[in-house]
Amino acid sequence: MFKTMRLKLVGCNFQKPSVEPEPHDVVTIKLEKDNKFDKDAVAVFNHRNERIGYVGTAKTVSEGNRRNGCIDNLDLKSIVDLENDDYLAIITKFRGYFGFIDITVDDI
Repeated sequence: MFKTMRLKLVGCNFQKPSVEPEPHDVVTIKLEKDNKFDKDAVAVFNHRNERIGYVGTAKTVSEGNRRNGCIDNLDLKSIVDLENDDYLAIITKFRGYFGFIDITVDDI
């Protein structure tokens, strides 16, 4: 059984990828172990392996987004094994400085 979860994509205005992200783009989610600001940072990369942003944290995923099914980086880390694997997701919305991505994971 699989389930799809929505993640908030944040920090995009600080990234400078060569290609602007668009809805329906496939992205890769990776744990960023060497991030000096957030030890739980989960980075989002485009098809050229350029960082386009991060999965939102408890501070950046608002209560309204949580009610709409959005989870933060700590919830994601409790569901998937980012220590050993990278995951694919799809951009569902993008507005230059933030967006949303959907990831489908095994619900067993």
